[in-house]
Amino acid sequence: PTTTTTVVTDVTEGATVVVANASSVNGSAGRMSEILAAAGYDMGTPTNSTEGKLGATKVYFAAGDDAAIAVAESLVRLLGGAVELLEMPAVPPGESSDLGPATVLLTLGDDFADQDPTASVGG
Repeated sequence: PTTTTTVVTDVTEGATVVVANASSVNGSAGRMSEILAAAGYDMGTPTNSTEGKLGATKVYFAAGDDAAIAVAESLVRLLGGAVELLEMPAVPPGESSDLGPATVLLTLGDDFADQDPTASVGG
């Protein structure tokens, strides 16, 4: 019998990610953007969320955009899988509702504010 193993690879390219701070920690969106850029993600300009303070981080993706979905799913895996993955609403929940070229929005809640999700990867 043949055994097939599917290896899930993280997709960091093909979609631009914007981090919107929805946490109670000022500046955490900028710091998370730097961490994700160092991990290979294409990052847009960090902003603040219009959803208010969130306890839990959310990842939004542009509907029908396969690259955005792949990058968003990679972010969810990077954050341990306990993050809600949602279709981007018509008006993205960021202060700069025009995200430019970004097709993925990470609204950073208190659960990951000033955390480095890449610190535990591979070690």
